[in-house]
Order: sequence, then structure tokens, then C-alpha cells
Amino acid sequence: MVEEIESRTGYFTLNWQDESRDELVKDCFYKLNDSNGLIIYRGRSSSSFISGKENGEYNYSVFSECPNSSITKINDFSVRVNHYSKNIAFSFFGIGFLAFIVLCAVIIKESIKGT
Repeated sequence: MVEEIESRTGYFTLNWQDESRDELVKDCFYKLNDSNGLIIYRGRSSSSFISGKENGEYNYSVFSECPNSSITKINDFSVRVNHYSKNIAFSFFGIGFLAFIVLCAVIIKESIKGT
């Protein structure tokens, strides 16, 4: 099963559930690999936070690794990162800057009026 995720910010959380894992076995680890086989995460948590990604497609695979048993593939993820455009970012910046100027003008006007 491939879970598809889209991110507009460059960061995302991958969550998975291991239906085959025995809850009594405490020594199991999860391993999250990228498409090049690089281990991104290894631990007992069933989620991983990834950040700092540029625009593009990223593929990840999760494996369960328990002592005295084989390595089992749990899930595959396909993540598409598509950041907001610079036009939108600068538009929001301009709106925020305008609101800041108006707020400063109101504060200055009221402080002069009050004296």
C-alpha cells in the first residue's frame, strides 16, 4: 500500500501502524528508508517528522525489525512537496506590513491625542 501525501511547506509527518507486530515484543524497531536506501529513522515510535524538503517527489518505505524474525515491510509513502509561490508569500508579507503600519499609525495618533 502506498500512502500519498502532499506538503506545501516542505515539512510533514509520516505515520504508520504495524498490524503484524506482537505487542508483547518490546525489542522491535521501525526503520524508515528513503528511495536511495538511506535510513532516515530507526526507533520504536510509529511516526517520523521530516523537514527541510525542496519541491519534488520523495518516496519512503517503513520496515519492522524484530529480533529472531525477518524484516517486514509495513508501508510505503509517496510525498509531493510543492511550496507556495513567491507571489503568494510576498502578497501575505505586504498585507502584514500594511496592517503593521496602520496599527502603528493608530497607536501614534491616539498617544498624541491623549496628551
